[in-house]
Amino acid sequence: MTNVYNIKINIFKRCLHILGLLQNNSANSKWNAQNITNTLWKDKSLFGDYAESKDFSPNPAAVAKNARTFLKSRGLVSIGQGRSEWEINKIHRTVLEEISFSHSIFTSEDFHRKRAIASLVKRTPESCLWIFTAIHFARIEKKKIQFNYTRSYSDEQESFIVHPYFIILTNDNFYLYGKPTDSGEANYFILSKIKDIEIMNETFNEKIITPDYILKKSISGAFIGKYGLRSPSEKIYNVKIKFDQWILPKIEDMTAALQDARIVKYDEYYEAFFSIYDNRELCKQLFYFGDAVEIIEPKELRTLMKEMLENSLSMYS
Repeated sequence: MTNVYNIKINIFKRCLHILGLLQNNSANSKWNAQNITNTLWKDKSLFGDYAESKDFSPNPAAVAKNARTFLKSRGLVSIGQGRSEWEINKIHRTVLEEISFSHSIFTSEDFHRKRAIASLVKRTPESCLWIFTAIHFARIEKKKIQFNYTRSYSDEQESFIVHPYFIILTNDNFYLYGKPTDSGEANYFILSKIKDIEIMNETFNEKIITPDYILKKSISGAFIGKYGLRSPSEKIYNVKIKFDQWILPKIEDMTAALQDARIVKYDEYYEAFFSIYDNRELCKQLFYFGDAVEIIEPKELRTLMKEMLENSLSMYS
């Protein structure tokens, strides 16, 4: 017998796909219970709750009823009076982001997450779930956490008391971002190196920094600094670069996540404008493109790039 949990998951997945279909508003796409069911039936894994119907598409009315109840109750779809066509309603951007995130979980392969999970489970099989849970609820209650931590360059454990802000996935690892009590600056800790984590009774009062605050000014999302992962500085650099056409796709990828980035096309070159805080990471990424890119502004970033190039060259002189 199919359990209730799997039934609800199947209905939820179908609803997300239905919203995707309804966004296809071309003239030839008039969606109703029949053609929605026929389209969804192409992926039979979405119909585990109809185990008896492996050879024939399930009754559209039954499929439609489940989806319609869920989607209409949340104001996501409308069905016009006297007709059977389904239409998607205007969805607020933040809600659409949450829906798209859930949809992507089972429609895309998250290679980086899989690698990070494999590493975490291998290193901490006895506490891999508890680490996530402890940090989550400590953050909710704004309670300090205590744990032992092993650096990559040492076998000795260090003990930390930290104000937990959030967990982030980057560089094929999960990281805790939080502020140690013995330091005035927040830092990153690799989850798979955390041992003996405990939630303390002591609370902290400062406002928790959100991932969006950091990511919106990060050129890579990796926060790479001179000595590895670091906290974002408050200083923001308003950058202008000039580059050749052949690296346009790379520059577009590099700046895609930045909220204020724009690219201007000229006859023989392009210019990009954006704001970041991780200046060294930007220089390292631009270094890869050699003379196909030039930092125009600000002056101090040009100076930093020159120093990094000279230091690198001196290693081979």
